[in-house]
Amino acid sequence: MSTIRNTIAVKLAYYRKLNNMKQRDLADKLNVRSSAISNWENGYNSIDIDTLCNFCDIFNITLNDIVEKYTDDEFIFSIHEKKIIKAFREKPNMQEAVNKILNIYD
Repeated sequence: MSTIRNTIAVKLAYYRKLNNMKQRDLADKLNVRSSAISNWENGYNSIDIDTLCNFCDIFNITLNDIVEKYTDDEFIFSIHEKKIIKAFREKPNMQEAVNKILNIYD
């Protein structure tokens, strides 16, 4: 198995399991067969780019979260950090309070 295929296979299984989703449930969301999910996660077949993008949308992650191509530490966020950023962006009325707590000023 190629390195990138192995990386993608491991990450597909990781994010699916992290979200307590069965292969069958993910297959339904992606409009593919359950066997396709199994084949991708075991590295037997490669997921196509359109489906991979849909996978990322389902789990609110980026392609880089899957392929780990760019690893500049400045731009790597944990899942928890991503949730914080998302919540921050969705609640503009709280942004001023957060900025004060963190002592961040423009």
